[in-house]
Amino acid sequence: MHRITIEISESLKNHFSQLTHNSNETLDHHILQRSLLKIKSLSGNSHDDILLSHLKDLETMIHMLMEPQWQVSAGKAQRINATMTYFLNENDIIPDSTPGLGFLDDCIVISNTKEELSRELNDYLDFQGTQRVYGQHKCINREAWQKIKKQESASRLRHRRTRFAMKNRRG
Repeated sequence: MHRITIEISESLKNHFSQLTHNSNETLDHHILQRSLLKIKSLSGNSHDDILLSHLKDLETMIHMLMEPQWQVSAGKAQRINATMTYFLNENDIIPDSTPGLGFLDDCIVISNTKEELSRELNDYLDFQGTQRVYGQHKCINREAWQKIKKQESASRLRHRRTRFAMKNRRG
């Protein structure tokens, strides 16, 4: 198997970033569903780990938009929507049918959006984990998640102080 390494310059990244920043597309439920179907299809047919990683990132962004307990700002929702619109366009800058390179531009666009929304995405992934742990019998919303995170943080701080005090007593 041959491997090609491509370096993406900042100016090229900025070019692709502008494609989604300048979009005025409105969020459409059909775009969400079509994107999820395309992700599922590509994931089932691809062995390209880089593409699969980017598809997983886009899927997370889509689920973040769809989560009723997680409100995404209008600007971030528009950015994700523009990313999905670009992803769905099979004849974008590098047509998806181009062997080996067809999804390179899509990956760049997804990567740019992920980078811009990294904090929000990390918080959302943590929120999902909290829902799995604490929300088995009740609905966990964003405010409840934030309260749980504060409680966990205070608990860790108390635990550190206790360990420090015990270590100093032995010391």
